[in-house]
Amino acid sequence: MGKELSDAEVSLLAEHLSFDRMKNNPAVNYEAVMDINRKFNLTSEDGHFMRSGQVGNYKETMSPEIILEFDQWTQENLAGSTLSF
Repeated sequence: MGKELSDAEVSLLAEHLSFDRMKNNPAVNYEAVMDINRKFNLTSEDGHFMRSGQVGNYKETMSPEIILEFDQWTQENLAGSTLSF
């Protein structure tokens, strides 16, 4: 972007954009939307929009069958694109 940043500015940005900060920031974490969905019975889920922030954590909550469905969908629908997983 052509913007020069000091080490202090980079540190400040890194802290501001950290997972923990974003998870606790109502401007970006969609918790208010989740609350509205629950209030009007649009979802029965009790979780949070932003979960753990750990790579691969989906394996703790999704069944192997659902993971396989996601993998198959991804392969079928992203074939020929420049995206790879």
